Amino acid sequence: MGLQAKEILNKESFDLLADKGYHNGEELLKCDLINIKTYVAPQENISGNKIPTPEYQGDKFRYNSHNDCYTCPEGQTLSSNGKWYKKFYRTHITLVKQYKTKACRECPNRCRCTSSPIERGRLIERSQYQDAVDANNLRVRNEKEKYRHRQTMVEHPFGVVKRQWGYDHVMMKGLEKTDSEISLIFLCYNIKRVMNIMGINGILKAIIRAFSQCFNPFLRCFSNIFTGYPSYYFQLNPISQKKRL
Repeated sequence: MGLQAKEILNKESFDLLADKGYHNGEELLKCDLINIKTYVAPQENISGNKIPTPEYQGDKFRYNSHNDCYTCPEGQTLSSNGKWYKKFYRTHITLVKQYKTKACRECPNRCRCTSSPIERGRLIERSQYQDAVDANNLRVRNEKEKYRHRQTMVEHPFGVVKRQWGYDHVMMKGLEKTDSEISLIFLCYNIKRVMNIMGINGILKAIIRAFSQCFNPFLRCFSNIFTGYPSYYFQLNPISQKKRL
C-alpha cells in the first residue's frame, strides 16, 4: 500500500497513517527503507499463553540492543542463544530470537508473569523486524494527535457508505469480485464527494477541460488528415478529378 501511494503521489517521502491489523513488521521495514514514515497502531499481543497481569506484558520488558538481552520488571536478565527460529503465520514466515532466564523458576511473581510450565518460564520473542516495529510504535505514542487525524480522514467515508447508504455487507464472493464491488461503491462516493465540493457546474467544466486536453491532439490530427485528403485522392485518381471539373 505504501509503495502504491508513493507511485501515485510521486514523492520521495511522506507520512503513512494506517489502521492496525493490516500490516506486519516486514512491511514496516520496507516502508522505512523507501523513506515512508509509518504511523500504524500497534497490534495487540496475541499469544497462546495469556499474560496473567498487565504489569508483565511484553512492552514492560526493556531491550538492551548493545548486549542483546531483555530486562524483566523484576530486574532479571533474559538472554538468547543467538539462534534464529522460523515462526509461521498464515501469510508469511518471520525469523525470531527467543529470550529467557532460569530465574523464573524461583521468582515470587512468576504466576503473575506467565502461565508456562516451571521448567520453561517466561519466553520473549524478538523478530528480525522488531526495530522497525518499535520505531513505528514510538511515533504513534509520541504523536497521538497526528494519528487521531487519520480517523477524520478515513472513518468518514466508511461511515457514509455503511450507515447512510446501507452498504454494510457485500453481495459477491471471492477476492477479485468483492474488490470490484467495493471499488464501484467508493467510486460513487468519490463522485458524490466531488459534487458536494465543486458543484455540478464545476464538475462539468472540469470534465470538458480534461477531455479537450486529452482529445485535442487527436482532433487536430484527424482534421489535418481529412483536410489534405481530397487533393491527395485526386492526385491518385485523375479520372475522378476530371469528373469533378
